[in-house]
Amino acid sequence: HFWAEKILDFKATADAVWREQRMSGPTVQYIATYLANDLDEYDRAIEMLLDAHTNGRLDEAGQSMLVSYLHHRARYAESIPILIGLIGQRPEQVEYRALLMVAYYQTQNPSQLKETLAQADKYFHEGGRWIEGNIARLARACVDTHLNEDAVRYYDELIPLRKRTLGGRLLGDGTLSEYYRQLALGQSGLGNTIQAVEAAAGAIVVWGQDQNGRNNAVSVLKDVLRRSPDLAKYVTYIEKQVADNGLENPIVRKALGQIYLEKAWTLYRRGDAP
Repeated sequence: HFWAEKILDFKATADAVWREQRMSGPTVQYIATYLANDLDEYDRAIEMLLDAHTNGRLDEAGQSMLVSYLHHRARYAESIPILIGLIGQRPEQVEYRALLMVAYYQTQNPSQLKETLAQADKYFHEGGRWIEGNIARLARACVDTHLNEDAVRYYDELIPLRKRTLGGRLLGDGTLSEYYRQLALGQSGLGNTIQAVEAAAGAIVVWGQDQNGRNNAVSVLKDVLRRSPDLAKYVTYIEKQVADNGLENPIVRKALGQIYLEKAWTLYRRGDAP
């Protein structure tokens, strides 16, 4: 139970301890964590961490925490020099490069975004670093920053790699399902509805009987259909597929019906229904 009536006292105590202990990086991190996570005082936590960072008192974990809080508050520009420094210290840490991509995307700097990806791609292709975890993080960063062509390229490599790792035991693998979901979003971003639906359907199949996983995958399928630039054209495509090979996909058919129902309700609420 949180004693809400005492929140001002809690903040005052945290500030008092910080003033006494601000020369200690670990103590500053501890106080900042409390302010952000327990009192939702992210901006004050950021102030303390920035002060420590400016004076060289934050270790790598503290700098990473500062970046996380800055992104939480959509203060992406301030995170860029910190991330550049972290990459200089730990070039093998793919997470810092992915976060820098997000920061450049959010600050509308496409040239630096692409350059960061190019540098990361080159670095991780060397020295045996082109492994599943690194590829996956770069691929997800591409989806998050709408570099959809790169995202599709990475997932087209990543999914077969994951399948080989699993050795045919694909059902119930949440990681593979997530790769398919992200591939679906990348293809959707390129306007490729057919390929996006195939990837989303793959995510559903892989999850097997896990209901929560299937529900998440189905939501991506509906999102892909919702974003389709020409849904009628896709419907024509699947009708031809059924006519040619007799194979029906009831999950896709149901999702299509739900999306068309959504569109009909939208028109009705606007008063535009026929």
